Formats: sequence, C-alpha cells, structure tokens
Amino acid sequence: MHIADFLGYAAAHQGLTDQLAAVAPYPDGPDARCLLLSGPERSGKTTLLFHAALSLARQGASVLLLCRREKLEACPPLLPEGVQNSDPAWERVHIKYVANGYELLRYVSHIHALPNGPPDAVLVDDLHALADLPAGDRHRPRDMALCRILAALHEAALEAGRLNGRPCQLVATESSHADGPRLLYIVQRWLPLVLHIRPQGQGYMLAPLNPRPTLPPDCQAQLHFSLRHGVLALDGVLQTAPVPPAPQPLPWQGMQQQQHAAMAGDGGW
Repeated sequence: MHIADFLGYAAAHQGLTDQLAAVAPYPDGPDARCLLLSGPERSGKTTLLFHAALSLARQGASVLLLCRREKLEACPPLLPEGVQNSDPAWERVHIKYVANGYELLRYVSHIHALPNGPPDAVLVDDLHALADLPAGDRHRPRDMALCRILAALHEAALEAGRLNGRPCQLVATESSHADGPRLLYIVQRWLPLVLHIRPQGQGYMLAPLNPRPTLPPDCQAQLHFSLRHGVLALDGVLQTAPVPPAPQPLPWQGMQQQQHAAMAGDGGW
C-alpha cells in the first residue's frame, strides 16, 4: 500500500502530485500490511478511507468496506472530484453496513463464504464505535472488546489472503486524541502501521506514528491536507527521515566538559 492511496485523488497542483508520486510505497510485509488510520473527530478519516478504497479498486483489488449506516448518513465522506458514481472501479468496492461489534464479528467470521469471494482488502470505519461490546464483569470491557475485534479482523484478513493466494490488506479508522490512540500499545499488536492525523494550521497533517524500525525512511512522508468548501485538498508533502537521537556523552566526557568551561570562565585559557 502507498500513502498516496489516501490522498492521491485530492485536489493539488502538479508539483505536489509529482512529490506525492515520488514517495516510496510501504513494503509488502506484515508490519505495513495491517494499518490504522487515527485522528480526532471530523478530521477526514472516513473520506480518506473511501479514497483508499477507490485507489485499491482501481489497482484491481476487491475491496470490502465495513461501516455504520448512521455514521455515513450523518457525515458522508467527500468523494474524489471528477470521479462519477458510475466509475467501474466502484463495482469492486463492496460496502457492508454493520450496526455494532456483534454484527462485525459475525460477518468477518464468514469471510471465506462471501458471495463476491474473499476480498483483497478489508477496510473498517469507526473501529472505536464498533468496540463498544459488553464483556460481563471484566475490569476493562472495552479494551477486551477491542482486542477481540482486532484479532477477528486480523484472522479474517489472513484467511482471505490464504484463499486468494496473495496478501490481504487490512485498514481501520479510529477516533483518537490529537496525540494518538489511547490504546496504541494494544492496537499495534494487530495493526503495526499507524497513520495519525494531527491538526496543523488551517488543516491537518497525516504522518506515521511510532513507526517500527522495519519501515524504510523513504516511505515515511508527512502530508498536509485540508477539507475546505466540500473539497479534499493536498497542501504539502514533506519527505522526512526519522532523526536519530543525539549521542549522550559518557560520564567522564561530561566531567571534562565542565572542567573546560570552568577554566574558560576563570581566564585559564
């Protein structure tokens, strides 16, 4: 998958489009095949998910998109400009409405028997809302429910990939604070790659959050986008590599620096 799958259809001038195309795709491995898209409420997560669904479908993938009907009706996504509802790629995007976590678990448990066959990509919107499952008297029921749903989705993607003879992509969205998901340590067990949306000026910044060492630096771009006047716009592409931490001086080096500073202050130089 490529970060351009989320913003490749956003309105942008040619220079930004070329910069986005130059960003390397994510490696085809377990650390990048399962992905979480997180961010604050109303930051464009559902819109980016639908753009990714279209992008994957145009690449020939069969996409299963699981979402809540009331969420889409209350806050419909911004579809790509210039893309018609009759676009043949939409025929490869199969939308299934699920009202709660129980329906989601029941549906993905039959992924091997779906009428359209196992999908090449499973996209889930509003993971945080679907995780509200009762769990008896357990201490942290929502955390347990989230683990159960993530495990079921991960297993379903593995089964679909096994049946198709090629890996199945898994992407989910979750509402979170500006700093990232509260249960990041849990989520990254099943969704190692986290793309997080942060408020940035008049728009938002999309970038990897807590990436694993196996993620190459040349695919860790930061994308600045905005949602203005009903249009998703790409405003900037920043290709950055992780900055290594500054080396810490050894104890004897720190003492030596203090002695030099003291001598300099006394005019010893």
